[in-house]
Amino acid sequence: MRLFSFVRIKKFEYLQTTNKMEKKFTISVFTENTIGLLHRVTTVFTRRKINIESLTVSETETQGVSRFTIVVKGTPDKISQVVKQIEKQVEVLKCFFYEDEQIVYQELALYKMPTKAFAHSEAVEDIIRESNARVLAIEPEFIVIEKTGREHETQALFDKLEPFGILSFVRSGRVAIAKPMKRLQVHLEELESVSLFE
Repeated sequence: MRLFSFVRIKKFEYLQTTNKMEKKFTISVFTENTIGLLHRVTTVFTRRKINIESLTVSETETQGVSRFTIVVKGTPDKISQVVKQIEKQVEVLKCFFYEDEQIVYQELALYKMPTKAFAHSEAVEDIIRESNARVLAIEPEFIVIEKTGREHETQALFDKLEPFGILSFVRSGRVAIAKPMKRLQVHLEELESVSLFE
């Protein structure tokens, strides 16, 4: 019994230490437009028991190349291993991971509010103005508010609007651009030159 308790304590201490070492990372995956690739990429995270906090897929400045922007938490070593595994996928052209300080990023949130919340008070209008949000749509029964910013900023607006009755709320995944100036096209040209010599 004592040995069992000792093992449990050590396991708990290990998990606590690991959690403290974990950081938030943004992974950018540049790929060809191929059906089924998204599933194979997300499977890499599932196998390593890494939760994907957000995922956005978009076009890039290079025709025919898509970008997956994936936000996860983990240790640098663990995320580095994941990136190497993703790059083994045939259709993946290049994969990078960044800490928050290395990127410029934003998220978009929409808040659906009842129109009556605006009718008897200027409080909601003041909150929208102070939060640098904007009214996106006005309907007889509801109003849609848009806020672009970091996650803590869109969450702060949610907390302020919640007492007035939020009918619906949605927040997009992160979109991010790396601060380093090396263009994607340069990476692709380097990959092409390497493949010629293989």
